[in-house]
Amino acid sequence: MIVKTNYLEILKSVANYMLDNIGNILSTNNVANTMTSNGRNINVRIALKYIEGLIESFFFYRANRYDIKGKQYLKTCEKYYVSDLGLRYFILGRNVGNHGHILENVVYLELIRRGYDVYVGKICEYDVDFVEINNNGKIMYIQVCDTLKSGDNSTYERELNSLRKINDNYSKMILTMDKIPFSNEEGIIVKNALDWLELTAQNNPAYLTNKVVGLGCWSGGHQAMQGIQAMDNVARA
Repeated sequence: MIVKTNYLEILKSVANYMLDNIGNILSTNNVANTMTSNGRNINVRIALKYIEGLIESFFFYRANRYDIKGKQYLKTCEKYYVSDLGLRYFILGRNVGNHGHILENVVYLELIRRGYDVYVGKICEYDVDFVEINNNGKIMYIQVCDTLKSGDNSTYERELNSLRKINDNYSKMILTMDKIPFSNEEGIIVKNALDWLELTAQNNPAYLTNKVVGLGCWSGGHQAMQGIQAMDNVARA
């Protein structure tokens, strides 16, 4: 029983670490070293078994790396995304984590839902969040950023530079939560992530333009239930 409990605690620790690092480059060495430093002594081989188990149970998805310049798949330093962000919120809480990486997780899930093969891109010293490949072999490169706004415009330039380094003629896009109009910068599409998530986002204007995307109600007791029912009626109308 003691051994089984230890295995369970290690599994929880590995899962929590991966949940806290969605969207980060992660290796089995990272996982093993972190577990060991936290008092759970496991080696790389054992760490890999835990990770594979979490993937096989569809708790996480693995996004392998792709060398854009060399046109080859890489076997190390993957990214992992949780299959349900609700589980992450339940385990870690809503205030934990980088909003940009959470948005990245949402975009990844939508890409695989649409049936694409999805990889993490590498071009020289730059990273590209996603390399999307459809059934016909057509590629799109995607950067995901919570906000492009910064005082010195450095965030905007950083996201553009990764895509500028790619010399082929495939489409390139930046997705952001900024409320910005659809734009095209040097052939790079810049688009609101909520608009992109809608299948009708190619409409002009985009689907969510001037539309309510959320409802809120603050109350308690019986009035709270009435509020919930009212919002449900509005959403279904």
